[in-house]
Amino acid sequence: MLVKLIYYSLTEEEFEDGWKEMLETYKISENIYLQMMYNSKQMWVPIFLKKVFCPFIKSTGRSEGINSVFMDYVMRKDRIETFLEQYQLFQEDQQCKEYKDRFNSNILQYKAPNRKACRKNLQQGNL
Repeated sequence: MLVKLIYYSLTEEEFEDGWKEMLETYKISENIYLQMMYNSKQMWVPIFLKKVFCPFIKSTGRSEGINSVFMDYVMRKDRIETFLEQYQLFQEDQQCKEYKDRFNSNILQYKAPNRKACRKNLQQGNL
């Protein structure tokens, strides 16, 4: 039921209704792990990720697919809670890389004027 709910819900409402039904059917509404999962559903349930744009995840072939991107963060035997924690670390690392790239591109693109060019512009009255 959980797999079907996660991967085959067509709308957010369908997922929400199915989640409530699952909790009631199996009497598991007090399960702390399921509460954690539900509270972070926007990070892992496909229907909530439809509007998320991920421009920095590169996939140029089989070897560089999504699985290899997470290879350093998650192992197959990890529980969903560990996956969510590691996914958060992955996001933070990606954001840090983005900030560094942006900083470096701004620094490297900046070219300080040289003295000779400044002197020439001053003499010509361009400054």
